[in-house]
Amino acid sequence: MMISPKSFGFNEQTALSNPHQQRLDGELNPTAVGEIDHAANVLKAAGVHVALVDDTEDPKTPDAVFPNNWFSTHEDGTVVLYPMATPNRRAERSEELIHGIAEITGLEIAKIIDLSYLEEEGEILEGTGSLVLDRVNRIAYAALSPRTTPRALQIWSEQMGYRVISFDTVDKDGAPVYHANVLMSVGTDTAHICLDAIVDQAKRKEVLGSLEETGHKVTIITAAQMAEYAGNALELLDGNGERILAMSKRAHTSLTPDQISSMTSTGVRIVTASIPTVETVGGGSLRCTVGELFLPQKTTSA
Repeated sequence: MMISPKSFGFNEQTALSNPHQQRLDGELNPTAVGEIDHAANVLKAAGVHVALVDDTEDPKTPDAVFPNNWFSTHEDGTVVLYPMATPNRRAERSEELIHGIAEITGLEIAKIIDLSYLEEEGEILEGTGSLVLDRVNRIAYAALSPRTTPRALQIWSEQMGYRVISFDTVDKDGAPVYHANVLMSVGTDTAHICLDAIVDQAKRKEVLGSLEETGHKVTIITAAQMAEYAGNALELLDGNGERILAMSKRAHTSLTPDQISSMTSTGVRIVTASIPTVETVGGGSLRCTVGELFLPQKTTSA
């Protein structure tokens, strides 16, 4: 699922914990609409089934293009709704939208786990921004930050039956990396990560060891490449069940030929889209614009 925005712009509330966000002058929503349309068309051309829906006019949600932060879907039919750090991002959360997407795509929702109550307790967990999921091995990698708190992680882990590997991080300015999906991406049998962003050496070894022990071909990226959104990538399947790795043009340009060769060595092909305004003003890249739909197909009775 992807969302075409109505109110895209610089988000004052999230900028407090996201140094990637930059102000640009002018009316930005039409440009963001064009970039999201372009990204959706690129993914469709690559064979990915994309449900592109329009944001609502009200409430005003400048970050609606990043739906992966407020929901996740799972193979057993579970939908999780997440506690968000800022009020204007909480307004994005819509159970009605999830039911609508399930209806038009023929997918089955078995249950909804709503963790939004944790916001009242100051506990935050921003979906698959906070959580980089190894769905095959049921491991969640999480970078602790104001947007990813330990208790929220524990509650999610208990509800979902995942083992959580959490760690402290630091960016070039000495602040925590706001989301784990900025520094790492995990696919079926490939992964890439900025190990330098993980503060503790023992934790670096634990994370790398976990990735390798679960059979992943691991590519290491630098802090400078992380700042270009190279870590913000997502494995998707095309209509033939073949794997693609979706990332922005900016992220791809930052990679070396050897890194690209490593990332594609198991048969994954890289697909890129250019979304510079979304990246510059929104502070998130292509991976953040995609809400994955893992729900099972509805069964029809004879």
